[in-house]
Amino acid sequence: MASGTRVEDVVARGMAALAERDWATVRTLMAPDIVWEVPGRSPLAGVLVGVDAVIDRWRRAADAVAAAGDRPPRTVGVLRSDTGFAIVQRNAFFIGDTWREITAITLLDVVDGRLTRIQTFVSDQYAVDEYWSRLNLR
Repeated sequence: MASGTRVEDVVARGMAALAERDWATVRTLMAPDIVWEVPGRSPLAGVLVGVDAVIDRWRRAADAVAAAGDRPPRTVGVLRSDTGFAIVQRNAFFIGDTWREITAITLLDVVDGRLTRIQTFVSDQYAVDEYWSRLNLR
């Protein structure tokens, strides 16, 4: 960890920047070779490598959620380690005429003051895959 940089500060700045869709700030918080692993079979799923790929996927996902009029997830818990965080979030969305609620856990690794790895896990992968498959991820 860089001198004076706390894991909490990196994660807090990142979450605030994501909420504001401040991609320039998000970019400064990631290592150039960042890896984001998203499980499933939806257009959102896959292993992304590099700042541009991660930001592009976040931007497209945020655009799709906003266009659908869905609410962003709410954070319900944060677990901290010396090198990262586990963020627990709840989200609810409609699939057809059914309201679905899921829990997502995102693991964030921070090295030298930058995010190096993101892993996402969800409680109902089938629902998440169906949701993301219905949204237009241009």
